[in-house]
Amino acid sequence: SGGENQTPFYVAIGSSLAAAYRIRYSMDGKVSGGMNLAVFDEAFSKLSLNTCQQCANFLSRINLQILVAAPDEKWATMAEVMDQLIWVSREGGVVDVSVQRIKHSMRELLRSDNPYASSVGQIPEENYA
Repeated sequence: SGGENQTPFYVAIGSSLAAAYRIRYSMDGKVSGGMNLAVFDEAFSKLSLNTCQQCANFLSRINLQILVAAPDEKWATMAEVMDQLIWVSREGGVVDVSVQRIKHSMRELLRSDNPYASSVGQIPEENYA
């Protein structure tokens, strides 16, 4: 599928951005550094559901704020690991933008319907941002 070749890309980009932004952790666990923004277009397009979520969670754990442009079919995958989804659609000259905050209860429902989790057992909670 090509996805196995993309995974190191996300790890390398995330690590590079964390270094460039000079993200630092104090002894009490507080984070300081730059703006911490990671922008991805067509993000995770060739990755499996599990690998996609692991990459997004890795980026979150190293304290990058992730801005992702993804195709519609990645909605459920992204909703499990994102705080907010922004839908932008256009019909003719009219552009519609709607914002959807992902609540804990929605995340739980999506996790319970996750085909990966149901086929191999529940994905551990620590794998989610």
